[in-house]
Amino acid sequence: ICELEGVANRRAYMCGQLAASGPDAVTPTLISFSRTGFFCRKGLDVKLTRATVRLNDLDRLEIRFAEVLMNYAEAANETGHPDEALAILKQIRERAGIEPGADEMYGITATTKEEIRAAIQFENRIEFAFEGSKRFWDLRRWRMFSVINGMRKHALEPVLKNGLNP
Repeated sequence: ICELEGVANRRAYMCGQLAASGPDAVTPTLISFSRTGFFCRKGLDVKLTRATVRLNDLDRLEIRFAEVLMNYAEAANETGHPDEALAILKQIRERAGIEPGADEMYGITATTKEEIRAAIQFENRIEFAFEGSKRFWDLRRWRMFSVINGMRKHALEPVLKNGLNP
């Protein structure tokens, strides 16, 4: 915990805090992993020091079971099986510790194919936050780069001049 913006005891995780005490301490001036000094703790064991970092028991995952489920939910919805898609979304939310609610829908209000698609895309965004370039490829596959603020998709379309054979 460090002071941030003049607020005492405000929690701020910075790169220099990876090994903040003991003989392996790293000062914030020695490490600069990002422009801001903040980093994502997802998938990290911050208790490890430089000497023990190779003992990390968190393996790099190529694919998670949640990704398999999300792909299945998307395929089920797009092929006319909305009940299967909703059941998978509920399973993912239950695993995340979300309360089922009185209607046992885990906060999901989608009913139509388009709404379920949007719910799956939203769940994808949350579930895979900070996991490499997965979001980029999802947006590309869905042709949804326009959802990123300030981004525009530009392309060139080659056209043959009149009278030329392809």
